[in-house]
Amino acid sequence: MKPTIFVVDPGHGGPDSGATYGNLLEKDVNLKVALLLRAKVTQSFQSLAQIYLTRESDCATSLYQRCAITNQHQADYYLSIHGNADPDPDLPGMPEAKGEEIWYTEGSQKSQQFAQVISGSVNMFFPDEPFRGIKASNGLYVLRSSNKAPAKNLVELGFIDNSSTAKKFTDPAVINHIADCLNLALITVWRQYFRTGG
Repeated sequence: MKPTIFVVDPGHGGPDSGATYGNLLEKDVNLKVALLLRAKVTQSFQSLAQIYLTRESDCATSLYQRCAITNQHQADYYLSIHGNADPDPDLPGMPEAKGEEIWYTEGSQKSQQFAQVISGSVNMFFPDEPFRGIKASNGLYVLRSSNKAPAKNLVELGFIDNSSTAKKFTDPAVINHIADCLNLALITVWRQYFRTGG
């Protein structure tokens, strides 16, 4: 059986820090999760799957390059990892946004199906925070242009500028837990769609 190809994209990198909260940078959180996920997938799947990252260090990787890597490897499933940010100033009495969410390209039925499959695992990142749902968009370049991958999702791990969530993102045990959840998500996807070559 042909190995399933997963491409995991740690968002941002290099001069593009992504969302920030004090010294906490989204690009670093994304990369830590992705590197741990690669190790877990390699151990879990053995020869049944291969996993590639769009970046392996704190380097600048353009949106075009991320999609080119995904298309070059002919990914069966593309997963982009991000952290969210709330644009409001978090003034006293103004609630901070929190929770995880999953995005897919509007009109991509398989990507929507995969988002539903992984939603249970994504909701396990922070059980005390709300799952913000599965959302469709035509404006996410990496999803729209990774056109050789039949299914692709973008996961927002949580709000990096939420004071309580930000503290969790600095805990290696939490980062490891998120990677475990994503590994479970990929195992679930594989069992439902790839185990029999479907």
